[in-house]
Amino acid sequence: MELHTIKLPINGKEIDVQFADDIPWGEFQTIVKESTNAGALDFNQFADRLLRIAVKSESFDFLNQTEVKKVGAKEMTAIIGKMLEILPLEIYMNNLGMGSGGSLDKILDQKP
Repeated sequence: MELHTIKLPINGKEIDVQFADDIPWGEFQTIVKESTNAGALDFNQFADRLLRIAVKSESFDFLNQTEVKKVGAKEMTAIIGKMLEILPLEIYMNNLGMGSGGSLDKILDQKP
């Protein structure tokens, strides 16, 4: 697993954000399971859980959901977009049978 560091604005400040390019398979399966309801993936739950595992910063606590929810939508969309670029989610989702035409498309349609 490699960490990629990118400067992104959060709450008006440029901070270094680190994105993991891989996460443990078991954790990914748990995220999908806990974010799925009646066979549909809840993007909000999925993104929140994935952020806690795959994104880190010394200047911002991504584990603190109260603070994460205060970040502007434009800034959070940029963070999630970068996360989706770096993590091989398409491969993961295809391995779970959730590839093209399914839940993955819904996730990818929401990135900037």
